[in-house]
Amino acid sequence: MIYFLYGDQDKARGKMHELVESMQKKQPDATLIKVNSETWRSDILDELLGTQGLFYNKLIIEMDQLLKNKEVKEAVLENLKEIQASQNIFIFLEETID
Repeated sequence: MIYFLYGDQDKARGKMHELVESMQKKQPDATLIKVNSETWRSDILDELLGTQGLFYNKLIIEMDQLLKNKEVKEAVLENLKEIQASQNIFIFLEETID
């Protein structure tokens, strides 16, 4: 599942936190993973697509401001169908889109 939030960073980030909080209330055993420019690795997307939580099947994955990186953008676009079909929840937060 994919959620894509963009625009004014204060508002979009606030919406992301509300969304994550709501999901965690519904699925308290889901694991939250935060990925940003500091934690990104070239193999992390494959890892997240193939991983499930230890105690609960779903992961909630925050992808924070990553699509401005060309490598990340290409990896996401190449795996878009897999991301959509994944049991994990991907939340992308971006300032702008192209």
